[in-house]
Amino acid sequence: MNDRRFGISTRLFQQSRLCREHLVHIAAHGFETVEVVAERSHFDYRDPRAVDELSEWLSDTRLELQSLHAPASQPAAEIDAVIAVASSVPYRYLVMHPGLPVTNTLLPGIVERAAQLRVTIALEVIPSPPAPAASLVRLIEDELDGIDLGICLDYGHAHLMGDLGEAIEAVSGHMVTTHLHDNGGARDEHLVPFAGGIDWDAAMMETQKIGYDGVLMFELAGAGSPVDVLKRTAHARARLEKTLVTF
Repeated sequence: MNDRRFGISTRLFQQSRLCREHLVHIAAHGFETVEVVAERSHFDYRDPRAVDELSEWLSDTRLELQSLHAPASQPAAEIDAVIAVASSVPYRYLVMHPGLPVTNTLLPGIVERAAQLRVTIALEVIPSPPAPAASLVRLIEDELDGIDLGICLDYGHAHLMGDLGEAIEAVSGHMVTTHLHDNGGARDEHLVPFAGGIDWDAAMMETQKIGYDGVLMFELAGAGSPVDVLKRTAHARARLEKTLVTF
């Protein structure tokens, strides 16, 4: 587990327009990959110039684009526009919140269009409206059988909804990417790991137990300056790395 890769979501900078400096800060703190939040006020995925700039910034900072996070509460046409970014800037996963307005009947077409650009749709475990891990597994296995999509296990959300260890085990056959953040168990705070109530040693043990060896993606809120959050996240990453080596 020494080669475990960690990434940062640009949610940390979501209140402002994505810029090169954001990626420079991420790379400077030792992270190798990013998830970009595809909200047009942050990253305008419909603007060819913005897409070209993202490609340049990734090259300059030597960061890999692991995933895009689809805009919330947007029609399928907007999801298709986000998928299309992969034709210019390749990425592996499009993280989506399950449910309306993208209904289950629309998902197969979205999955097929994404696959044409080598993008896998990853449905996120979310607390509101409730989409617990076991429910997403049932959706994929029973209602969408044969459709190639995965699950983004959001550790903070799973913690809010009950037993995180059970959630990790539930998604073991479908987990393709992650969101790591902490909370006190009552609110979706998106804290740096070890600042809330999650038992991260147990969580990493369960993660390793199911054989997940993909990116561990921090998805944090900007409590304090983003650079300060990055510093604290780098320390949390070091603690998680030690935990992963132990098991």
